[in-house]
Amino acid sequence: MASGFEFVNSDDRSEYRIRTYNRPATDAPLVAIGDAVKINGTASATGVPQVVAIAADTTTAITGIVVGIKPDLATESLSAVGVAASTAADLFVCDDPRALYEVECLTTAAITDVGSNVAIDYVATSASGNIYTSNITIDPGTAATTATLPFQIVQLLKGKTSDTLGDRALVRLNASTVAPGATGV
Repeated sequence: MASGFEFVNSDDRSEYRIRTYNRPATDAPLVAIGDAVKINGTASATGVPQVVAIAADTTTAITGIVVGIKPDLATESLSAVGVAASTAADLFVCDDPRALYEVECLTTAAITDVGSNVAIDYVATSASGNIYTSNITIDPGTAATTATLPFQIVQLLKGKTSDTLGDRALVRLNASTVAPGATGV
């Protein structure tokens, strides 16, 4: 069972960057911790940059990974661990381009994939009651030197249940919308 991108640490310092972004109500997918998001070129009425879930566009630059969700005290959403479809919310996003994440691979990655860039394999977030699960993985079948692919494989890991090397990987952002020199949206 996938759990999306799980933050591990940062590969160049002991601290990492988390920022608050706004998710507009016009964004249709469910959103869970571990999902990838990208800025959409606008901001909320209070000036907070807006992000949308990565869904169909899995080879695009991304802003970061959702690591937390601000509870909605007006509706007592304290028990929800995700954001319902087409619901506005403030998301805590690790947008640090040096952050490292563990993630499941769609297919077993080969040792020759280490250092390659890969696309995301998007499967919609699932919800069971108030529990939301990110089902996003990376696709080693897209491993290439293509600079615009969103993640780079740093290391292969054994699967949580399979014990097979390459069923999980340690990755970092490759094509980021917030890295110095990134193309604007």
